[in-house]
Amino acid sequence: ARMSSGEEAMTLFERSAKADPSNDALRGAADARWSLGNFDAAVSWYKQLLIHCPEDGTALCRAGIGALRAKDAQEARELLLRAMRSEVPPSEAQGWLGYAQLVLGRIEEAVATLEAVMRESPEERTRIAWALALAERGETAAAEEEFLRASHQSETLQRLLTSSTIQDAVADGRIADAGLDWAIPGAGPLLCRRLVALAKGAANCGRFAPERPAAAASAASG
Repeated sequence: ARMSSGEEAMTLFERSAKADPSNDALRGAADARWSLGNFDAAVSWYKQLLIHCPEDGTALCRAGIGALRAKDAQEARELLLRAMRSEVPPSEAQGWLGYAQLVLGRIEEAVATLEAVMRESPEERTRIAWALALAERGETAAAEEEFLRASHQSETLQRLLTSSTIQDAVADGRIADAGLDWAIPGAGPLLCRRLVALAKGAANCGRFAPERPAAAASAASG
């Protein structure tokens, strides 16, 4: 089968990086893998880049996300803090830092970090983290409202609201099976159960009406 343009670029960058591991080649190989969703391989390249450029913000941030996926939230927090202190902090770093703090149970740290991100235009994964942080503080009604807002941006979250099969998968920690590894990588049993409780509470409160995410609605009307 013919390779896509992204796969061709990845192959070229990886050949170059293996022959001559310059910073540009390593960064190109890592970025190409990341864009194709090959996260583990991408993180391996980013870690090689960090040997030469230890303060590269993007490499630090994505290595931090990789650490979350590997269930090492402490390493993730350290990498993401370094990403935040880099010369050009990636826009996604602060949201992921707040999530890492949440996974570690550092609730007040997470709230302070995520609150700053929520002042902007947060992605649905940040809204999920914020909802979980509010729930951890006992602010259940506000957490359910925030979860509903996130669900309007994501078909996967809408299915979590309505599907007992997906709820059971999350409750068992099978977040990849539920299609939520993009949002809550490395979540432990407590956060998984908390997310299911939020979904059930939001679905039962009478405020949920299924909506298509904005992108899907726009495509349908275009």
